[in-house]
Parts: sequence; C-alpha cells; structure tokens
Amino acid sequence: MPKASKLVILLIYLLALLLPFLPAPALAQLAMPHKLLGTVTIAGAPAPDGIVISADISGVTWVSKTFWAISSRPSTTTTTKDSTPGLYGYGPTFPALFLDVPADDTSTPVKDGGATDNTINIYVDSYLASTTTFQSGATDESGKTLRNLVVPAANVIDIPPLTLSSSSPNAGDTVSVSGSVKNKAATPAAVAGASVSIAWGDGSSASTATSGSDGTFSATHTYNAAGSFTLTATGTRPDYVRGSRTASLTVASTLAAPGS
Repeated sequence: MPKASKLVILLIYLLALLLPFLPAPALAQLAMPHKLLGTVTIAGAPAPDGIVISADISGVTWVSKTFWAISSRPSTTTTTKDSTPGLYGYGPTFPALFLDVPADDTSTPVKDGGATDNTINIYVDSYLASTTTFQSGATDESGKTLRNLVVPAANVIDIPPLTLSSSSPNAGDTVSVSGSVKNKAATPAAVAGASVSIAWGDGSSASTATSGSDGTFSATHTYNAAGSFTLTATGTRPDYVRGSRTASLTVASTLAAPGS
C-alpha cells in the first residue's frame, strides 16, 4: 500500500478517536408554537362566519384568522369536536384553521414570535377576550377544558334599521342615510365614537362617519346610474365586535321629457 494511502487511513483513524472529545456544534432546535383553540360565543350565541380571531404579544399581532362556523367548514376539517358549534383553532388536516402563535427563534436578533411567559392577548374582532402565557409547544387547554372566548352583549355593536331619505330616487339625486350605533345588551346603550363605514353598493368608494355621543350617524351619496343597490353600514370600535346593517333602494333612470 502506498505511503500516502497509509497516511490518509491513519488520519481518519485518529479523527475517529478524537471526534467524541471535540466540542459539538450548537444545533438550533426548532421551537414549537403555542396552539390556541376553544369555542367562541358572541352575545350568547356561537360566533358567525366572518369573525376574525387574532393573538398578539406586546402589541405585535402574530396570528390572525377568519372564523369558520361549523356550517361552512370544508369537509377536510372533520374532527371529533366538530359537533360543537363555534370552535376555533381545530382542523388537523386543514392548517388554515390553526391558530398558532409562533415561537421566537433565539438564534437570530429579530423578534419573530413568543418567548416563555410572554403574555398572549387573544382578540375576537377588536374585543380582548382572553389572555394566556406563551409556552413553546403548548396546547391551550387545561386537561380537556377548552379555552372559551366569550364576548358579552354589551361589547357587540348593533345597528338598528337604517333610514333613507328616499328608497326610490332618480339617477343624479343625492340620498342621505342615517342610523345609530348601539350595543346588544338587554337594554341597548348608545355607542359613541364608533367608526361607521357605508358601502353604497354601486362600486363607488365607501363613506365614513363617526357616531356621536347619542350613537347617531349620517352620510350622503349621489347615485349616478339607475339600478337596484344594497348599501351596508358597518360599525367598528376598539374593544367591540363589529356590527352591520343593510338597506336596499332602486334608482330610476332620468328620462328626458317628450319633445325636449
């Protein structure tokens, strides 16, 4: 055997003997997220479609998902708990349902998730429904008790039926809409300072109004084309779940008088 080959074999043998005593490189461990799951009840009823559930730590939102009511969940999300209305965070075969707060990767200087004992704030729309502490790999249930999110009726916006200046204007007419923002408590109270977005239903930009101290708001719009339209007023405010109300109107075309 050539001397060079013997030397290579000897070096490999020596390296194999020394390897157990060499310092091992730091291996980055993949930190697991904190999984949030449970039920959502709004004003005493299971949450409807379209409600957004989110979680933040120190004002930074790490996860935000639109709520899937049981009636509209894809069939691939079937679990043993799907018989319970108003669930969030379930769906082992459909990751879009997972509500996971990621863990911070401590090997980088950038904050990219939660760290042990950070406070997680859990919101239903804009209402702070619950808090918990971050634990990597935790599933947010105690034994078999789910973390339920409950929004009281006093923190849910309701917009009673809207009032239109006309439900059958002519094209080119200016239409005014007025209404009020209340909560859904047994004795509804006015919600002041709510931002109300009015989508006119004709493809134009939405208007924005702010409810006054008595909860009332108003806005105007000119419909330039004939047709049937549905306008939608949506009220939002911090610490509330939003509410909406629709109204319909039919705009007639403006015809020139005969012989003009």
